[in-house]
Amino acid sequence: MNIKVKNLKCVYGEEEILRDINFEIDKEEILIIKGSNGTGKSTLMNCIIGEKKIKEGNIYFNDVSVDNFKRWDNIGFMPQKIEVSKFPIDVYEFLKVFEKHNSDDEVKKIIKEFKLEEIQKLKLSVLSGGQKKKVYMARAVLNNPKLLVLDEPLSGVDESSKIELINIIEKLKNSGMTIVIVSHNYNYFKEIITHVLVLENNETFFGIKKEFEKWTL
Repeated sequence: MNIKVKNLKCVYGEEEILRDINFEIDKEEILIIKGSNGTGKSTLMNCIIGEKKIKEGNIYFNDVSVDNFKRWDNIGFMPQKIEVSKFPIDVYEFLKVFEKHNSDDEVKKIIKEFKLEEIQKLKLSVLSGGQKKKVYMARAVLNNPKLLVLDEPLSGVDESSKIELINIIEKLKNSGMTIVIVSHNYNYFKEIITHVLVLENNETFFGIKKEFEKWTL
């Protein structure tokens, strides 16, 4: 999926959070959004997934304005944290809840792809941080989205789980997905990302990874 952000401005109450944000990425590309706390990363993410109205400018998905966009099932989202106590069910049941056709075959397929066979009958509440992240990411891609948005996908997981999650993200990119990552962990993702957006209340940099690395010298 092609996503294009043009002259985006967002406010919270009377406070301007983002202004003049511009970028474009396409399928098989990964954008990382980085910046200090409070610079608008989460606000931008919420604009992309349709959770927050924009003040000015626009967002386009395959040239369709966000105001006219209907195929929200084509956008997968993994939040930083899910309150698992709200889901007193096992991994298999949790994934089946979110499978749009309630298909056992599709749930079994995603469990195999994410190597969740050994934990599929465990309750979400007993999983480790890395296991939970794998399950949440599986949920986000369960319905074959064209765009995947990940909020701090490596937070709260150990080093081995980070490597595993990064490998999964790279595999998803190579399958044709467009991916947006909000993260403080640039160094973990630098081998697989294609583009970087730096936010410091307004856009301070957007470009391909090679240009970003020159910009930081």
